[in-house]
Amino acid sequence: MINDMHCGHLLGLTPPDWHRNDCTSWQIPAWHFYQSIVEQIGPVDDLIVNGDAIDGPGKKETTSHLTTDIGEQCRMAEQIISLPKADRIHIVKGTGFHTDGDTAYEDILAGAFGLKAHDELRLEVYGRKIHVRHVVGRSDIPYGQQTQMQKELINDILQAEFEDYQSADILLRAHDHYCFKVETADSRRGFMRIVYIAPALQMRGPRQSSFTRKLRTWKYDFGISLIEIDQKSREAFIRPFLMPIKHYARREYLCLTEEQK
Repeated sequence: MINDMHCGHLLGLTPPDWHRNDCTSWQIPAWHFYQSIVEQIGPVDDLIVNGDAIDGPGKKETTSHLTTDIGEQCRMAEQIISLPKADRIHIVKGTGFHTDGDTAYEDILAGAFGLKAHDELRLEVYGRKIHVRHVVGRSDIPYGQQTQMQKELINDILQAEFEDYQSADILLRAHDHYCFKVETADSRRGFMRIVYIAPALQMRGPRQSSFTRKLRTWKYDFGISLIEIDQKSREAFIRPFLMPIKHYARREYLCLTEEQK
């Protein structure tokens, strides 16, 4: 699963054809990381693109953008999505702030692959029911992330009860730009229910910009996710592949006293 590429943003995942000279210090390592992980994982059955593949027209400001041209942003995203070798591709819509305007921009992106973008996606693999949606609540309290995730689980169980369908046992989310997983045992079904928030493919800001100044505090993760389900046991394994933040965004202190220089 890949998500939150935010193509068109200076800090979004950017294919080499769009690299800019003053941005290569993070664009190059990010692209090399993505290439290397895709190669390491190898072919997959399904590739889920879980929202915010493009950054959109810059509704509040455009100083942090490589381009606000939606067609160009979609072409960037096409290259990213085409890199993994997947039998099937599923594109899920992201936040309206980035992806909605005079049309739903992710419909344009999906159309390049002959697909339709989903508001949400429900899949079943070897009996495991998977629900995919981009948006999820977030918390910057160090112990608050799990609360948001348990809320997703309970909401799905309640909605399934009220609307008479089977609730999911694996909930995949994105949006928060941090990576967390919560598991809880379901003795009735005989396995663990999982809520997983995937890391982003937009980088934490190595340079000052309006985006960096407003950046989410504390936890931030850059990477992609591999979800595997064993056919025999039906056990689900989720592995994030994460790029260390310090590789492209160093946090250094300015020394003001002479003896420290």
